[in-house]
Amino acid sequence: MKRLVVIALVVMATVAAVSAQSGAWTRQASDDGRFSIAAPCTLQIEKGFTPRNGDDPSFNSFLYICSPVPVVGEMYLGGWVEYEAGYRFGDDAELKANRDNLIKGVGGTLLTSGPVTYAGRTGIEFTVNVKGANLITSRAFIVGLRPYQIAIMTPIEQDRSENIRRFLDSLRLPSP
Repeated sequence: MKRLVVIALVVMATVAAVSAQSGAWTRQASDDGRFSIAAPCTLQIEKGFTPRNGDDPSFNSFLYICSPVPVVGEMYLGGWVEYEAGYRFGDDAELKANRDNLIKGVGGTLLTSGPVTYAGRTGIEFTVNVKGANLITSRAFIVGLRPYQIAIMTPIEQDRSENIRRFLDSLRLPSP
């Protein structure tokens, strides 16, 4: 999951470069990831592979992302990481590292953080203030050996709580 955050940060930094027409909220599913999310724009997939580096495992990353146009400053993403066979991690430590790396990567300040439950799984939900301009609200869960994350970035000066809640609540994960 730590690696997914780095990928997500790079993509969030290029918010203006990735966009899709806004419209009705539609559910988009990934057969490979066995998950789905709903967003008001068409999610585009970014796939990546990172080879083993010392003690760090190799992994495949899958990131779905979109920014609705003409909505300025709003971005949706969801994804997962598939680590090399045999790699093991502590669930709680992985979730907290994801949160902490996101905060560090965007130069943000943690506003809220706590456990969240979905279909009997405990994950983490947190909100980050990004330099007084944006909020990132994220949820992360681990299913088996696969970390999943969704996040929404919104302008701080506008109340987008309805979109945040709708997006976060749209996540559907595979059975363990």
